[in-house]
Amino acid sequence: MKKVIFSLLLILSVTVLFAQTRNVSRARNLALMEPPDFKGAREAILPALEDPSTIGDPRTWHVAGLIGYKENEAYFKELALGKQVDFTKKGAVVMESLNYFLKAYELDQNQVDKKGRKVRPRFESDIKAKIKEYFEEKHNLFYYAATLYDEKKDYVGAMKVFETYLSIPQLPFMKDVVKIDSTYIQVKYFNALAARNADMWEKAIEI
Repeated sequence: MKKVIFSLLLILSVTVLFAQTRNVSRARNLALMEPPDFKGAREAILPALEDPSTIGDPRTWHVAGLIGYKENEAYFKELALGKQVDFTKKGAVVMESLNYFLKAYELDQNQVDKKGRKVRPRFESDIKAKIKEYFEEKHNLFYYAATLYDEKKDYVGAMKVFETYLSIPQLPFMKDVVKIDSTYIQVKYFNALAARNADMWEKAIEI
């Protein structure tokens, strides 16, 4: 009886793993197809982000980050064509994507095989390149924070984005990938102004 129960549990776990792995692949395909279906991609990836069988797989989180990355790319294409772009929505998908990529990177660095040996990271170079792009291109985090600051008067929200931008060069794996320049100093200044406007005086002085 114990063997039967064990076999049933094994079959069930394999079935669940297969279903969630399929969800990850479906989410990726929906994000990459033309035209992309970002809503459907997010709906497909969500169960895999919560299921024990795939929650520890860096690919799950990398695909989740890829969805926002491709949506941000679609916004940029509209911007390049001279179309009106909602920088609040555009920035939100950048922040979403960045957080997923950070989680994917963390998991990717700590994968081991069945013998307990460390596995070579699969997504390291891709994640670094995409985070570098988010940092260096002003139309990403910089414009998003500026929109929150100027148009929305959401100073606390702007600070969150400014500080996310400022934290990127401090990430151990990004120190040799991105360079601090005059824009970085400018963002520090805007962050101080946002803190002042939010009546966070001690924070403003600290910055």
